[in-house]
Amino acid sequence: MADEAAPRLMPVAADRDKDDRRRCAAHCGFAVLGIMSTLLVYGILQILTDAALLKRQKLEIEELRKKLQGSHSEGLEQVVLKLRNDMHKEQMVAEKERELEEGEAQKSPSKIVADSLSQISRSSTFLPNIGVPTTSKTGRSTLLAAQARMQAQFEEKLQAEREEAARMQEELQAQLQAQQAALEENQSLLRQTQEEVKGMHTKFEKTNALLRAVLKLQKD
Repeated sequence: MADEAAPRLMPVAADRDKDDRRRCAAHCGFAVLGIMSTLLVYGILQILTDAALLKRQKLEIEELRKKLQGSHSEGLEQVVLKLRNDMHKEQMVAEKERELEEGEAQKSPSKIVADSLSQISRSSTFLPNIGVPTTSKTGRSTLLAAQARMQAQFEEKLQAEREEAARMQEELQAQLQAQQAALEENQSLLRQTQEEVKGMHTKFEKTNALLRAVLKLQKD
């Protein structure tokens, strides 16, 4: 009787061993799928983060370009207008304090401004270039000492502002180039991450299909 039962027990043990191997394979498959799912989600989040970073960098580059385009002309124009107003004020003060010659009438504020603009336009071509109107020559042959001093100060300050504007432009240009290089590098990293995520997704699908096949065999 014992000899007859032994052959029956051997197939049962073999079936159990086979089932154990299938269950072990299924558990391993689920574990692998879990890890791959985590990596896949992480990769997708990384892509979203990189995309947001690229968008922000593009906006920063656009802002730098706008600053670079407007920093020179607008900045100098404001400086010139301020210097011009200061000169007008000093010119009016000097004219009021000057002793009038015999038979000479006191100049009106508008005449003082016109004379001041006329003197500036003789030695500087910057005002016409930025659209500041100038007046015709008055025919006056002698300049007051105050006019000469203010004219020299005007040219000195204008040159200093031109140099400062050029320096700022160089700095903005350097920042723009650095941002552009960083943008290109991040774009390359984003493409690399996208390729890696695509590869992980393909492996995930293959592993999932294999696990389904194993589970189907286990049920059968």
